[in-house]
Amino acid sequence: MQCENVQRLLDAYCDEVLSPEEATAVALHCEACPTCRRSLADRRTLLSALADPGLEAELLANLRPLPDNFTDQVLQRIADERGSGLNLLWPWLQRRWSASQYAGLAYALCFTLLIFTAGGVLLQWEQHTGTLSSLGIESQASWFDLQTRLHLTTAWFGQLWQTGLSLLR
Repeated sequence: MQCENVQRLLDAYCDEVLSPEEATAVALHCEACPTCRRSLADRRTLLSALADPGLEAELLANLRPLPDNFTDQVLQRIADERGSGLNLLWPWLQRRWSASQYAGLAYALCFTLLIFTAGGVLLQWEQHTGTLSSLGIESQASWFDLQTRLHLTTAWFGQLWQTGLSLLR
């Protein structure tokens, strides 16, 4: 058995909740391994100290009352330590990227938004062609022309996207 596994099982071993096979494996390992044997002895010392009946009475006798604003102090400390998400992210971004890379990222994000917006508009328009065809786009030639233009527009957006990506590299 590996030390890592034994260390995870030591508390359960001390509480005697392991299966007989696991308990035997832990015991054999602790006999052979000085590090795990020391960890087991430390846990047993701690458990015996905690089992002292006078300890609870001593702790309760020396118990100090909490200040009146204890909850407010804890909540304030949590708020101070938490910070904002940007404060946690900003130092990482500041260390890793140059200003031109930030500009490239901003360009790529704006362009992505533009593509998704244009794609959404074109998709909605295409889904409603039945309505539009009743308004005047009925001929097969007009529909073919429109499909050709959509294909060219899509290809142009794809080239523009590739250009934006190459600028980021």
